[in-house]
Amino acid sequence: MNFYIATFYKDFKIAISYKIQFIASFINIFITLYAFYLLSLLVGEGNTNSLESYGNDYFFFLFTGMLTAEYTLVLISSASRKIRTMQLNGIFEELIVNGKKEIHIMLSSITYPMAWFLFKVLLYLLYAIFFFEIEINFSYLSFASFASWLLFTISILGIGLISAAAVIYIKSGEFINTLYLSISAFIGGVAYPLSILPYPLY
Repeated sequence: MNFYIATFYKDFKIAISYKIQFIASFINIFITLYAFYLLSLLVGEGNTNSLESYGNDYFFFLFTGMLTAEYTLVLISSASRKIRTMQLNGIFEELIVNGKKEIHIMLSSITYPMAWFLFKVLLYLLYAIFFFEIEINFSYLSFASFASWLLFTISILGIGLISAAAVIYIKSGEFINTLYLSISAFIGGVAYPLSILPYPLY
């Protein structure tokens, strides 16, 4: 556990050392959400049949899709990118020599990106509620929702660990991430409802 905490603290110190980039990441949160809001105004309610199960609210649909896509990106790419950086800097080999197991190195590399993502979710929610008056009904959350989220997290994290393992052994794992993200972007229902896809895919 100390190794995970130390890794998180080190990544956090590195992130805040780049002050302009750290501040810009906060600004980017609001710009991103506003851009989705403008896009939702452009689309409007042009396809109410497809959005009927989402309350005909395209902005809310984009909002939840964006959070899901970003969560997926964090889980699937954080470990492989961090492992590759550590290999280039010689840190990975040093950790192995000092007795650290590969699985602990991979999992610890996700701690800061996950914490940062959860903080961003909080900011997204506050911004969406107070500036765009988006209604979020937490009463729909249930044990089934939690179980689905847990299964989704474990599945995506597994793909991320496979990608990180590929980086360790063949120095490249981005092709796994790219393949998955390309397929999920197409049939994942992030930017458009699945109901508009051709029947065999839907």
